[in-house]
Amino acid sequence: MDAHPLAATAGLWHDRLTMEAAHARAIVERLHLGDREEDGTPVIRRVQPAATTVPEEARPVAWLREVLEWTAVTEQELLIAGLTSDELRALRLLDRTTGSHSDRRYLARLELVAHATGDSGRLARLVKTADLKDRSFHPHFRREGWSPPYARALKLLSKARDDPHRSGTAAVPPDHPTRMTSAGAKRGAIPSMDVIAMKAHAPRFS
Repeated sequence: MDAHPLAATAGLWHDRLTMEAAHARAIVERLHLGDREEDGTPVIRRVQPAATTVPEEARPVAWLREVLEWTAVTEQELLIAGLTSDELRALRLLDRTTGSHSDRRYLARLELVAHATGDSGRLARLVKTADLKDRSFHPHFRREGWSPPYARALKLLSKARDDPHRSGTAAVPPDHPTRMTSAGAKRGAIPSMDVIAMKAHAPRFS
């Protein structure tokens, strides 16, 4: 039995330009095994609708969008498993670690997604739009009875326009706490590809 959920994939995908959707799904099925939302819905079922409807390029992010919140997997481990820097930045934008149980806070966080630049911002918008459309038909209510303003959120994202000439890097949401990766790097830092390549050949998850 593997000592770590990603042990079987370490070192196999580091030379790819993008993570494949099937690989992302396999990772999610291992990491989210047994995870359920407050109403008992398996997390894997919660992420599946958006992951199967977004364009192919956004599917890895759609599958993996809950792992930073729900599991103990680190960003370094995801990078070693094949996630790209842009995909990681998109996951950071979609991560809800601090929680948002009010309309104001929820929409404020969504503003970060709506105005994020670069490929990471575009990927995050594709995934979040698909997620919100699904949630509009299957709303999620928190224990205290609050449910996110899905219609207003969709309207906010619909105003965002992706300019193919836009450049830059999507910022990590400023209210995220610092999280240390297994390599000791801060959450806001992405390890160099040289480091990732070297670690991909080591028994990283033992």
